[in-house]
Amino acid sequence: MEYAQTALSLSLKYDYAIGEAYAYRNLSNLNTVNEIYFLGMNYIQSALNIFRNLNDSVGIANCYISLGHLYRRLHNDQDEIKHFELAFDIFSQMDIPSRTGIAAHNLGESYYNTGDFEKSENLTLFAIEINKSIKQTSVLSSCYKVMGLLELSKKNYDEAEKYLQNALKISKQLGKNSQKIATVESMINLADIYKINNQEELQISYLNLAAEFSKTYNLSSYLPIIYNEMILVNLEKNKLDKAKKYIIEYKIVSDSLSKSKLEDKTDLVNRLIYLHSLEKEKKHLEQTEILQKESIKRRNLLLILTIFSSILLVWFIIKIKRINNKTKITNQTLLDQNETIRNQNNRLEVLVSTKDKLFSIIAHDLRSPFNSILGFSDLLLEDMKELSTDQIAHRIGLINRTAKSTLHLLENLLSWAKHQTGQIRFSPENLKLNPLINEIIESLDSTAFIKNISIDYKPTHEIEVYADNNMLRTIIRNLIQNSIKFTPKMGKVEIFASKKTEGIEISVSDNGIGMSKDMIDNLFLIGKINPKSGTANEKGSGLGLVLCKEFIEKHGSKISVKSQENLGSTFSFTIP
Repeated sequence: MEYAQTALSLSLKYDYAIGEAYAYRNLSNLNTVNEIYFLGMNYIQSALNIFRNLNDSVGIANCYISLGHLYRRLHNDQDEIKHFELAFDIFSQMDIPSRTGIAAHNLGESYYNTGDFEKSENLTLFAIEINKSIKQTSVLSSCYKVMGLLELSKKNYDEAEKYLQNALKISKQLGKNSQKIATVESMINLADIYKINNQEELQISYLNLAAEFSKTYNLSSYLPIIYNEMILVNLEKNKLDKAKKYIIEYKIVSDSLSKSKLEDKTDLVNRLIYLHSLEKEKKHLEQTEILQKESIKRRNLLLILTIFSSILLVWFIIKIKRINNKTKITNQTLLDQNETIRNQNNRLEVLVSTKDKLFSIIAHDLRSPFNSILGFSDLLLEDMKELSTDQIAHRIGLINRTAKSTLHLLENLLSWAKHQTGQIRFSPENLKLNPLINEIIESLDSTAFIKNISIDYKPTHEIEVYADNNMLRTIIRNLIQNSIKFTPKMGKVEIFASKKTEGIEISVSDNGIGMSKDMIDNLFLIGKINPKSGTANEKGSGLGLVLCKEFIEKHGSKISVKSQENLGSTFSFTIP
C-alpha cells in the first residue's frame, strides 16, 4: 500500500498519466483483497477513465481483469464473466500471449464457478497450452488446479490427483513466488480426494500441509475449512482430544476473521466519512470563492473610481492655476508661473507614471491570477466526476494558493492607494515588538514551509516601540514575504531588533539571490519598478517595498538596503 501510494504521489507530481493509472489499479487490487470493495471500485474506475482517455487498450484490459476479480468476490457471476470476456477478447486481438494466457485462465475458472464445465475445460486447456509455450509457470499452476477441480467434478479421481499434484510441483519450484491461492486450494482438494479413497493418513497429511501453508502466507480464510475437516476426521476416529484441539483452533480463527472484517468495515466507514468531509469542504470553498470574487469586484470598482476622481482633481487644480496665472502681468509673475508649470509637470509625470503603474498592476498582475483561479476552477468543475479525491485536493490547493497571493497583492494595492489619497491616518501608540513580530512569523509559516525556509527571530529582552500598529505590521510582513520570495529552498530568513541611539533598529536579512546596484537604485521608484519572479516563480508587483518605504518615512525614518548578488539582502529601518 505504501509503495502504491508513493507511486501515485510521484505520478501526480510529474503529470505521468500511465503511472497514475497503474497506481490506481494497484490501490484497487489491494483494497479488493482486503474486502474494502467501495474503495476498490472507486480506484479501478479512476484507472479505467485515464486509460480510456489515453486510448491504452492494454491498460483497459488489465482493468477489466481487476473488475472481474472484484465482482467474483462480490459473487456477481454475470459481471465477473462479462469483464473477463472483455479482457480475453482485447488480449487475443492484440496477440499478447502472456496476458491472453492469464485472461483465458480467469475466464475458465469463472465458468467452472458458475457450473459451465464444458466452456471451463476448453478455456483452461487453451490457457495451459499458451502458458506452457511461454513458460509462464505461475499461471500454469492455477490452470492445473482448475483442471483438477473439473476432473473431481466428473469423479475422475486419478486424473484430478495428477493435475493437483502438478500444481503443487510447480508451486514448490517457485517457492515464495508461487500462486498461493492455487497452492492451498490444491492441497485441500487433494485431501478431499484422499478422504473419498479412504486414505486417511494422506488426507490428514495434506490438511496439515494446507494449514501450515495458510498460516505462513496469511491465508486465514482457508483455516476454518481445514479445521472443520480435521474435527470431522478425529470425531469419526473417536479421537476426542484432537477434535477438541481443532474446535478451539476453529473458534480462535473464526473470531480473528470476524474481528478483521469488523476492522475493515470500520476503516471503510472512516474513509467514507473522510470523503464526505472533503465534499463539504469543497462546497464551502466554492461558496467562499464566490463571495471573495464579489468582494474583489466591489474593491476594484472603488479603486477605479478613486483613481479617476484623483485624476480629475489634479486636472481641475492645474486648470484653476493656469487661469489665475493668466491674470498676472508682471515678468516676475510670468517667471513664477513658468516655474509653477514646470513643477506641476514634474508632479504630473509622477502621477501619470503612478497611474500607469496602477493600471498595469490591475490589468496584468491582478488579471493573471484571476485567470489562473478561473481556469483551475473551470477544470475542476469539468473533470470533477472523473477525478480522484487526491486530484481534487491538489487542484483546490492550487486555487487556494493563487487566491491568497492575489489577496495579498490587492491588500498592498489598496493600502498604497489609500495612503496616496490620505485615507490612512498615522496613529502611533506604544507597542510591544516581540509578540507583534512572532504573530507575523506565525502567519507566514505555511508560506515558508512550502520552500523549506526557516524564519529566525530571537529577541534577548522585551522591546517597546512607538509606532502605528497597522503600518508597522504591513512593513514587517512585506519585508519578510519579500525575503521568502527571493530565497531558494532550504534557505534562511533572520529578523533582528537592537537598540540604537535614535531608537530600535529592525532588520530583515536573508541568504537569497540578492540584487545588483542598479536594481537597488530603482527599488523604490514606482515608475521604474520591474518586478522579478521569485525563486519558486512567485509573481509580484514590487508595490510592497514602495509601501514599506512610505510607511517608514511616516515614522520619521528611512529604509536602507544592503545586498550582493547570490549572497542575500538586508533591509533595515529605525522606529522610536
